[in-house]
Amino acid sequence: MANIQPATEVHFWTDGTPLEDYCFRLIAAPQTLIIRQTQGEDTDPILAKMSLARIHDKHKLKKYWEEKIESHSDMMGSEESRMKSSALSKLRDEWLRRLMLRDQQLERSEEKHIRRAKMSQQTFKIPSQ
Repeated sequence: MANIQPATEVHFWTDGTPLEDYCFRLIAAPQTLIIRQTQGEDTDPILAKMSLARIHDKHKLKKYWEEKIESHSDMMGSEESRMKSSALSKLRDEWLRRLMLRDQQLERSEEKHIRRAKMSQQTFKIPSQ
């Protein structure tokens, strides 16, 4: 990949009026900073003062932040996989499995007692007169 330098060229469109009397809008293009006259628009005065500032190439900034985001997501992924394979998470999973089995056994025994009670009521039912 070619080494891209920050934008250094500056172009002005004026009609002889002093530069400070204009409002400017910065348009960052690759390798060129273009300042266009925007009369009648409310623009940020800070942008006008930045007219001679060096603006870094947008591709470098984009690449920098993409690399930062990618490294952060890689770090989070490795942290997540580490947490999944830890002994504590395995212990939690085992306890969760045991609790679920215990709940199922209690439900079954409760259902069994209810069925027995209903059967005994039906067998000892006194006929109405």
